[in-house]
Amino acid sequence: MLDTVVRLALGLWSLVPLAAGASCLLLVAASPLARNFYATFPAQRGGGTFATWILLLVVFGAQVFAGAVEQRGSSQSPLVALPGIGRVAQILREERLAIALIGVSILAVAHAVTLKRERPGHWARVALLAWMGLTTLVTTVNAVFNHSSSIPQLLQLVAAGSAFVAIMLLASSLDLVHGAAILAVLLVTVLLLNAFFLVEAPTWSDTLDWPGGFISGPRLQGTFPQPNVAGEVFALAVIFFSSISKSRPILTCLGCALAGYLVFLTGSRGALVMLVGALCYALLRRIGPRTVLAAGVGLGLAAALVPLTNLSASQFIHGRAVSWNEAKALIYQSPVWGEGIFPDGYDAGFYAHNQVLQTAVEAGMVGLLFLSLGIFAALREASRSTMPPVWGAILFGTLCTFAFENPLRFYRPEFGLLPSVVAMTVGLVVAISKDDIGNSEGDAEQSLADSGSAETGNLAARGPG
Repeated sequence: MLDTVVRLALGLWSLVPLAAGASCLLLVAASPLARNFYATFPAQRGGGTFATWILLLVVFGAQVFAGAVEQRGSSQSPLVALPGIGRVAQILREERLAIALIGVSILAVAHAVTLKRERPGHWARVALLAWMGLTTLVTTVNAVFNHSSSIPQLLQLVAAGSAFVAIMLLASSLDLVHGAAILAVLLVTVLLLNAFFLVEAPTWSDTLDWPGGFISGPRLQGTFPQPNVAGEVFALAVIFFSSISKSRPILTCLGCALAGYLVFLTGSRGALVMLVGALCYALLRRIGPRTVLAAGVGLGLAAALVPLTNLSASQFIHGRAVSWNEAKALIYQSPVWGEGIFPDGYDAGFYAHNQVLQTAVEAGMVGLLFLSLGIFAALREASRSTMPPVWGAILFGTLCTFAFENPLRFYRPEFGLLPSVVAMTVGLVVAISKDDIGNSEGDAEQSLADSGSAETGNLAARGPG
């Protein structure tokens, strides 16, 4: 009898963290601030609903969850040991999670298609969707004819790609306030989850498989496939929390401190480049949108030219020359359409450490053209004076890493988190920009109508003659 009571007490005690987390979520969801936030959806312009917001959270959450339950060698994720969540983690892993993400993404796309839009989609969205679709198509064709990848690998690719499509379409129906709320929830979740893993499971969170950072020894990988991806997402958090310093100073201090510390633990130089790029964007934006766009084009050209220079032998690059030479050899084999994500001889995927080379390997020059058009068009819209600077800083900072990293990749859902943030940014900025233009035109027409009415009234008051 006593043993039964003790076991029951221990079982209840193990549920305390889960109950505490659920209670906190309930309190936040039912707070006055949350209720005021929910009340903004019925009046939202463009057809977006609360369901749109929830679907975005679910798709993003699935991508975070995919990285949080990854099996690494003999070490399993600490989430597996948690009551409740651990059971879900054991059920939804690898192929099952990919299938679930594909299903949710299809539902999200169907919901986005039903939303009423006043104007057709911007061609920046079309270009990026074409880039993603071409990458998926080339990879699938290569897998069918050359057996370069397995069904589970293709499932992971389709899951990441479908999430990208769903997020971009859904974000096109939200306004900037709701988009910022999505990004805030995502980044707070990622930071707290990685801080928890860092304390509870350092052997799972750290890795020695990716040497070459600006720190020696193990590098923080966290819930991401490798330290460079983790560092770039944490740098993204620093950029975002810095942008709300006036309205949320306490959250800014806490978020930037935690995210900055995690960036340091990753040892990612690409993350530092992203932060410097965001700072440069803030300075360039004061000059004008054309200056930002010119600088962006210059960064794109630099990313294409750096692998052709002697800089590849620099210590700062640290071994990237090998990947760059392999990438150039693969491009020569199929320069127009590319080799897909899994070229022959690279069963685990190819990693170029350069976005231009990575895109050319996966989707050829056609895919590189689509990606360039989409990024530069979105950057032009984001740098408008009416747009909050954080969205342009995200795009410009990501663009700054293209010469030494390839942050936009659809290898797996956890790799696709940063591309999905870029997709949401593009969906938001081009939709809001078109709304602003439409509203300006509508205001001008209304002003002309009012002027005409006033003139008619004056003529009537003066009478004939």
